[in-house]
Amino acid sequence: MPAPIRPFLLALLLACQTENEVKPRLGEAPDEAAADTSAPGPDTAEDTAEDTAEELPSDYVFDEEEPPPLLGLDEVTLSLEEAAAAFRAWRPFLAFDAHGEMLRQGDSTCPVSYDDYYTNYGYYYYAGGCTATTGLTYAGYIYGITYTDSLDSVYYDYDNYGWWYGDGVAQLPDGQQYAMAGYFYGYEYTYLPSPTSYVYLSYTGGAHWSGETFGDTWLGDDVSLAIVVSGAAVPGSGAYLTLQGGLDGYGGTYADSVRFEGVYMATAAWGSDCPQEPSGTLAIRDEANEWYTVAFDGPSYAGGETFPAACDGCGEVWYRGTSLGLVCPDLSTLTDWERSPW
Repeated sequence: MPAPIRPFLLALLLACQTENEVKPRLGEAPDEAAADTSAPGPDTAEDTAEDTAEELPSDYVFDEEEPPPLLGLDEVTLSLEEAAAAFRAWRPFLAFDAHGEMLRQGDSTCPVSYDDYYTNYGYYYYAGGCTATTGLTYAGYIYGITYTDSLDSVYYDYDNYGWWYGDGVAQLPDGQQYAMAGYFYGYEYTYLPSPTSYVYLSYTGGAHWSGETFGDTWLGDDVSLAIVVSGAAVPGSGAYLTLQGGLDGYGGTYADSVRFEGVYMATAAWGSDCPQEPSGTLAIRDEANEWYTVAFDGPSYAGGETFPAACDGCGEVWYRGTSLGLVCPDLSTLTDWERSPW
C-alpha cells in the first residue's frame, strides 16, 4: 500500500501550475477557451466596419437650418393692407369684357361656333384652330355665356352675370393676344326693393391680355387665381364679405401672393360685434417663397360673438410654426363698398 502524499508535497505540486492554467487529465482534450490567456488581437475588417457604422451619422439625416424671416411686423402689416387693396382693385369681370372683345374681332367662321349648343343647352361653344377673314386666329376651346341686360327687371338690376370654361388662345389682327384657361363664374346684381347689392365669384385659373386694350389692367399681368368670393352691401350700412382662396402675382412691396382661409368680415349693420377684425387667416408670401400666416379672432358669421378681449383688430403672425408677434392692419376696405367690392 503506497504511502499517503504529505501536505507539503501537495502544495509543491500546485505551485508549479499557473493561476489560470488547467492541465487536462490523461486522454482528455485541452479546453482552448479556458487556456487562451493571450492579449486580444487587432480588430478584423468586419469589426472595424461595424464600429464605424455606429459612429458615422446616417446619410439620410440632414438638419436644415431654419431660414430667418425676411419681413418684420411692420412689413407684414403693410403687406396685408396691400393684399386687401389689390383684391379691391382686381375688377375680375374684365375677363368677360376681354372675351367679348376677342369674339368681336373674329367673324362667323372663327372662332368656330356650334349654334346647336345655345339652342339645346343655353350657352355657346367655340373651338379652333381657325383663321377668320379679319385676320384673327384661334386655337383651343371655350364654352359658356355672358348674360346682358335681358335679365334686368323691376326687381333686379344686373351689372355682370355669366360663366366661361376652357383653354384657348386668340391672336388678334392688330397683334394683341388673349388667352384664357380655367373656370370663371360670377354675378353682381342689386335687388331693387331693398336695395341690397349681391356679389358672388368663383374663379380658378387665369386670363391674360397682351396689348393696349386691357394690358394696363390685371389681365396684362401674370396673375393666377383660385378664389371664391361672396358678399352683400346696403348703401349707408357697409357690407359683409367672405373670402376663400387667393391671388398670385399682384405685385406688392414685400409680398405678391395672398391666401384667404375662412375669412369673414362685416360691419356692425350686418351683425358683427367686432367690425374692425375678420375671422380666419390671411397669409402672405415673401420673395423667398416663405409664408407668414396671420390668425384673426373676429366673428365667423352674421350674429356671431367675439370674446371682448380678442376684439382688438389685431392678429398673431406665425412663421414656420413660430409666433413673431401681433400686427394690427387696417382691413376696413374689405367692407367699405356699396354696389360692388370692385
